[in-house]
Amino acid sequence: ILAELGDALIMIDQHAAHERILYERYERQAASASIMQPLLAPLILPMSPTERAQLMDNRDVLLDAGYDVEPFGERDVQVRAVPYVLGQAQLKPVFMEFLNRLGALRGAARERRRSELVIAACKHAVKAGDALTIDEINGLIAAMRETGAPPNCPHGRPVLKVFRKSEVESMFRRI
Repeated sequence: ILAELGDALIMIDQHAAHERILYERYERQAASASIMQPLLAPLILPMSPTERAQLMDNRDVLLDAGYDVEPFGERDVQVRAVPYVLGQAQLKPVFMEFLNRLGALRGAARERRRSELVIAACKHAVKAGDALTIDEINGLIAAMRETGAPPNCPHGRPVLKVFRKSEVESMFRRI
């Protein structure tokens, strides 16, 4: 997107800008709403005594990640709630990955949630080659102003580049 503002030419990467806007929105939603979705029927998982003890010792890590886990019977555990990120409950595969990497996950649950938000924002953002209407462009620019977000996408790429009139004139050797 090319836009003019005062004496400046602004080049906007529409995908990066929309991705940043979506990421900020998703992050606010995740922070303000419960990150857990209760399951209609708990997921019952058999465990060895060692696995179960490790799991129960690390319930705070799982709760941070959005999993509500309780002992069930003498050996099993029941998963009563799972992370709810952007309308999708993440069930057994991700939970089993958590179990396999539980020792390394202390403190990493928030980073995993951030990573999921980044991926979702990227997937749902307009693509670089998509043709946008003037209304869509104006809406994107207005949303960029409202978020007050950093001028880069969640991956770290710049959202926009500003060229002052003097820079443009210099590029064409006018000054």
